[in-house]
Amino acid sequence: MDNTPYIPPDPQQLFDEAEAEIPKPNLRLYLAAMSSLRRKGYSFADVAKWMTERLGVKITRSQVAYVLTAPAEVLEADEEAEALEQEADRIAEENQLGDAVTHVNGKKVAE
Repeated sequence: MDNTPYIPPDPQQLFDEAEAEIPKPNLRLYLAAMSSLRRKGYSFADVAKWMTERLGVKITRSQVAYVLTAPAEVLEADEEAEALEQEADRIAEENQLGDAVTHVNGKKVAE
């Protein structure tokens, strides 16, 4: 076992890496295309592969199945939660980390 003490990553470095990530696509926007493929006999895995090739982001069969089979109320709740997340992200971005990450394991890591 390695006895090297744990050193948490720099919060700014993680923030920069997160900012550089490609946003995940909202698969609900592609509901019609995915439904069309399903009507043609494509499996959820086939649809996922087809979407991955076109979007350039890995899409799983579970994601496809969820979007195609979830009740409308669940999808609406997801959209509301996503809107709240986006608002929180906007506020965090305005504060440019602000006090969002000040302590890790009880130790101060950022001002």
